[in-house]
Amino acid sequence: MCTIIQKLKIAEADPTQPKSKINLLLDKAKEQITMSVQKYRDIGYMTHSMLGKALASLAKICFARGEYVEADEAWKEATSIFKIRMGHDSLYVAGALKDRLKVLIELDIDKARKNATPMLKAALEKYALKQDVIDLKEINEILGLLLRDELELASEEALKPFLPLILHCDKVLSGEIPTQTSEHPNIDVRFLAEFYQHAGHLLWLSKHDNAKAKRWVQRSVALWGGPENLEDVAAN
Repeated sequence: MCTIIQKLKIAEADPTQPKSKINLLLDKAKEQITMSVQKYRDIGYMTHSMLGKALASLAKICFARGEYVEADEAWKEATSIFKIRMGHDSLYVAGALKDRLKVLIELDIDKARKNATPMLKAALEKYALKQDVIDLKEINEILGLLLRDELELASEEALKPFLPLILHCDKVLSGEIPTQTSEHPNIDVRFLAEFYQHAGHLLWLSKHDNAKAKRWVQRSVALWGGPENLEDVAAN
C-alpha cells in the first residue's frame, strides 16, 4: 500500500495530474509528516536519526508548498542531527546542504549568494570524494545549481574552488580512480550525458581548459544521441 509521500511522488512525476490533486496530496503529506516530527519530539528523540529524516521530509514538503521559512528551519535542524548521527561526511549532510541552498534561493537571494560557495563545495566534496560509489544524480544537481544565474557563480574566479572536484569526477567516470566508481551510467546513460553537459559548460566558463571543455560538451551531445563531432556538422 502506497504511503501519502509515495502517492505524492507518483503524482508529481505525472505531468497530466491536476495541480489541485498535487496540492491536496501536499496538504495530507505535511499533516502526516508533522505528526511524525511531533511524535519523535514527544518521546524524546531530539537528536535521533529518525527525527532528522522526518524533518528532511518536512522541509521538502514545505519547499514544494512555497513555505520557505519553515523549510529553512527544518533543514537547519535536520542538518544538525545528521552531523551528529550520520557524520559530517555523510550523504545525508550533503543532500541537506544542497537542498537548503535551493530554499535560500527562494527565501533570501543575498543570503543564498553569500553561502552558495561553502555549501555547494562542502556538498560536492562529500559526493565526489567521500564515497566509494559516487552519486552522479546528486552531483549533476549541484553542477546545475552552479550554473544558476541568480547565484552569480558562473565565472572564472567563482568556479576555482569547484574545478578540482569536477575534474576528479571525470577521472572516476573514466576509470582513473580505482577506489571509486559510479553506478548511474549503467542505470541510465542520461546521467552521464547530463554530467558532461554541465561540467563542460562550467569548465569553459572557468577558462581552465577550453579544449577539454569542448570535448566534454561533444561527448554529452553524442550521449544524448547527437553527432560526435560538432565541427563536422557546422562544416556541412
